[in-house]
Amino acid sequence: MPGEKQATSKPNWINWLTYRAGKSRTWWCPSPGEQVVLFSLGGNLENSLCASGHLLQRLPAAFRL
Repeated sequence: MPGEKQATSKPNWINWLTYRAGKSRTWWCPSPGEQVVLFSLGGNLENSLCASGHLLQRLPAAFRL
């Protein structure tokens, strides 16, 4: 609507899931442009988790940036 301001979301650091966190540990952050799945309970990006390592050949248009 004219005259209304749109809310913008600018989240802080988003934690990513690791595949090993016991005696053997891995640490590998997602690369810029890498496909990820973002889990955000209730749409709250402040408490979201990022999971990477998904190989999708064809990403639906709704999910492309």
